[in-house]
Amino acid sequence: MQFLKDYTENLKNYPFLYENAIFFGTMILALVSYFITRKVVVPLILKLAKKTSNELDDILLNKKLLRRFSYLAPVIIIKIFSSKFPFFDTFLGTVTESLIIILIFLIISSVLDTFNDLWMLKEKNRNRPIKGYFQTIKMILFIWMAVILIGLFSQQNPWTIVTGLSAFTAVLLLIFRDTLLSFVASIQINKYDLILVGDWIEVPGLGVDGEVIDVSLNVIRVKNFDNSITMVPTYKIMENSMKNWRGMYEAEGRRIRRSFLIDYNTMKMCDENLLEKLSHIRLIAPFIEAKKTEFSSKKVQAGFIPEDFLTNITAFIYYAQAYLLTIEDLNQNYTRIVRMLAPSELGIPIEVYAFSKKTKLIEFEQVQGEIFDHLIAMLNEFDLRLYQRPSGLSLENSNQVKTLKSVD
Repeated sequence: MQFLKDYTENLKNYPFLYENAIFFGTMILALVSYFITRKVVVPLILKLAKKTSNELDDILLNKKLLRRFSYLAPVIIIKIFSSKFPFFDTFLGTVTESLIIILIFLIISSVLDTFNDLWMLKEKNRNRPIKGYFQTIKMILFIWMAVILIGLFSQQNPWTIVTGLSAFTAVLLLIFRDTLLSFVASIQINKYDLILVGDWIEVPGLGVDGEVIDVSLNVIRVKNFDNSITMVPTYKIMENSMKNWRGMYEAEGRRIRRSFLIDYNTMKMCDENLLEKLSHIRLIAPFIEAKKTEFSSKKVQAGFIPEDFLTNITAFIYYAQAYLLTIEDLNQNYTRIVRMLAPSELGIPIEVYAFSKKTKLIEFEQVQGEIFDHLIAMLNEFDLRLYQRPSGLSLENSNQVKTLKSVD
């Protein structure tokens, strides 16, 4: 130690060499402290946390938080020895203080994220997220950090800067209101991945219904379904209710929800002849055979019809559901149902509810069209008929028939 002390005293006779030796020695010490904390201390703490059965310490001592703590060691060492560098004293001291402030705020941000994860651990809290509150706190903290950093570099009191910024901000809000609102909206859009080029979006309040072709700071350009181009301020998208169809394309499930009307006059109970006719249809043959057995075991007494007999509409719905199972272009992992809706003065609505794997418009319409073509064509097999409002021609033909009958 005496040798090192004597060597240091002798080195002071050569200021250039002495200052450089101190400078590089400090940097080496800072790097060593960083590698020790990053490669030894942090992995050791993580390893110890994982060995415990408690999940709480795994969240509290997460990798992101510990990594940010590891940056503090070298910065603090440089700050301690910065006074030894006369040629770097002021600049290096300011830079290290700024880095310490930034790291402290980043550590606080990580702690807030940790508290959010702890909150979401409990089952009862999962439907009551508080992430938005923590994000608000972080935004206030980072604004305050920016003010402190500006005061540090300008050698001004942070409160003086806040007072000056208040008046300046008011002027900025008046002049650049739309740009600032669009800037905030752009951050939200990018943060939460709300809109990408190529997405099909629908914003009824703005008359937007088409494919996004460009996303910029101030404007989002959309090519509508009629090939017209709509340019919408970015912040307006966030102010209105928006529907993005991207999830439909990614999930391979575009919804089919369409109905057709059955004429009331064609609804009836299935007799033995109709059951026999339907038993030759492969998709519902087992179902009809079971009903025929039930029909034969409950002979109809004079003028009495059992309540549990099958109607032709019920048989048709059963057939339609079985038919949907045979279509490969339908996503069978999603809801698939054929149902009777509330009857109206126009007839009995039969609705098909399913999801097509084909999500592009032309392919989707082909799948949907083929389903309804088949189902409508099969109505005759069940002695059913579509309801169709009488037209002028049908009324004219009806009058002609009545005239002929009266002549006869």
